This record gives sequence, C-alpha cells and structure tokens, in this order.
Amino acid sequence: MRFSNDEAILALVSVVRAVNPRMLESGPNGFTVNLSPLEKKVELSSDEQLLLKLYTALSGEAKSSEGEYDVELLAEEARRVAETLAQLEKLQQWPPDVLELCRNMRQRLGGKSE
Repeated sequence: MRFSNDEAILALVSVVRAVNPRMLESGPNGFTVNLSPLEKKVELSSDEQLLLKLYTALSGEAKSSEGEYDVELLAEEARRVAETLAQLEKLQQWPPDVLELCRNMRQRLGGKSE
C-alpha cells in the first residue's frame, strides 16, 4: 500500500488511538508518538505490531523517491487500519478535506467509504 505523507500520519494516528491514546503526545511540531509503553511488553498484540509497522514506515525506512510511504500490509492489517480510520472519523467534527482523505483511504484499504 502506498500512502501520501498525510495519509500515513492519519493512519498512524488512528491506530495509536485504538492501541492507547495516551501514546499520542503534543510536541513542538504537532504531535509525537511515545512508544515506551510497548517497550515494556513481552508480547505485542496485532494492533501494537501494526502500530510499529506504520511508525517504522513514517520513520523514513519505507519512503519512496516520490515522498510517499510504501507499507506492506496484510489483508487483516489493511482491514484494521480501515476500521480505526472509521473510528477516528467519529471522534470529532473534521474538516471536509480530512474526511475525504480518510474515506478515500478506507476505500483503498478495502473498507467502506461511508
């Protein structure tokens, strides 16, 4: 799956909120993800593994020459990202462009767009 920068951030935020919203912290450039709660765990859940996969991609390892991120997602992981995006949509009123981005991503991931 190829994500634009905005899509990759939106996907990461949606999964962080599903795993542990407290891991999302305000930072000087918007937000940071504090992974320390995961470092203490012996075994990670599938959502936590997905979070690490997305975080690693955003760290630059999966960035293409076009400035996009290539993330290899299993069908179940793609479905889960689509679910977490749907949950994120319901948290607050989002600007129309964010909703459109979210819904387009969900459709590409194999989820419902509405």
